[in-house]
Amino acid sequence: MKKILAIFTTAALVSAFALTAAASEFNFYGSIRYNTISINRMLNNKDHNDYPQRIALKSDRDTDWGLWGHSRVGATIKLSDQLTGVFELGVGDEDLKLRHFYGEYDFGLGKILIGQTWHPSSAIACYSSQIWDEDDGLGEHGAFYGGRSEMIKLSFGNFGLYFIEPIIKNFDFFEANTVFGHNDPIRDSASTDFDKSIPQIAASYTFTYDKLTLEGMAAYQHYEFTDYNNSTATKNPRPNHYDKSLDVNSNFFKIGATVDLDPFTFSGSYGWGDNIGNMGILAYSHYGYNPVAIYAEGTKAPIGPAGIYDVETSGYTLVAGIKINDMLSFQTGYGYIENETDYWAHFKNTEAHSYYLQAQIKILDGFVITPEIGKIEYGDQYTFEKANEDTEMYDGGDISYFGAKWQIDF
Repeated sequence: MKKILAIFTTAALVSAFALTAAASEFNFYGSIRYNTISINRMLNNKDHNDYPQRIALKSDRDTDWGLWGHSRVGATIKLSDQLTGVFELGVGDEDLKLRHFYGEYDFGLGKILIGQTWHPSSAIACYSSQIWDEDDGLGEHGAFYGGRSEMIKLSFGNFGLYFIEPIIKNFDFFEANTVFGHNDPIRDSASTDFDKSIPQIAASYTFTYDKLTLEGMAAYQHYEFTDYNNSTATKNPRPNHYDKSLDVNSNFFKIGATVDLDPFTFSGSYGWGDNIGNMGILAYSHYGYNPVAIYAEGTKAPIGPAGIYDVETSGYTLVAGIKINDMLSFQTGYGYIENETDYWAHFKNTEAHSYYLQAQIKILDGFVITPEIGKIEYGDQYTFEKANEDTEMYDGGDISYFGAKWQIDF
């Protein structure tokens, strides 16, 4: 029923837009992306609240077979030489969502865009074509990916200035003197308040010279968090110093370069930031870990005062490709990501590696099959179960996969 509703809604929207075609220039397009991938996960077999040292891993094998949710249908619209627009819907298995919806005005010296489209972290220095996890492109393992955001964007040639809808995401929550693993997000919304006073601000720049392209972006976000009077665990009043706002700051920057030495292409990127999950930029999440700020609660924290603790994330990617001919090309890539925090009860250091090899086989224009083999490795995790006790360690596990993406564009 949901699938029928999604198809009906898509058809209705397309028909409604088409009624205005006499006054505008419409170019409709679509992309069908289907996956057939076999996955073997070597995962920890214990709940993360109860880790003995060196837990044995278990194997979990699955086959993904179906339409990916980022299959799409949309149109570009030209109202005049100065005013254009885009709408795009994601169409998956029983899923329909808005991907892009914006208008852009060219005022001569530059352009202004209003609506929803790519966050600059998604548009800048993303070179991988990795098909894993719905064309992730190493996004969670070093390339970084902020998805699509609602924004006002000013463009002046290769320079972009963004004013983005601020993202409010709950952070990890710890009580003082609790065992490792008590990292549930803030849950009692009646006693918490998030105040957004400014938009997320970002900038990007791209420079091209001959066969070399250099690009970079940076973003900053700030909001305040207040936890008023009730302890999540005891429901007892907290000390007065909890009745004040705590700053939650996020920042991120990324740089990248590509060299096109036909038929070879070489690319690389590096990114770094604090609390990037709070501003909506993805990094890997494994065994309950997220790259978001930590809120430590209690009258006495074992290390440092109660409050907000930053999580630092960094990563890089290396990608190489070769085009054999118009029908066949190959690409290989590697991504690395690392997360660190100074808070005692959290993972001290977490890391992951992702690498793959793929072929892109063009059957004919608009129809491409991409077979791929790859592996994701999660490093051993270290933490303190309690303050001043011995370090605990457990295996992060790994994921290996092989299969293909089948894509038809029209």
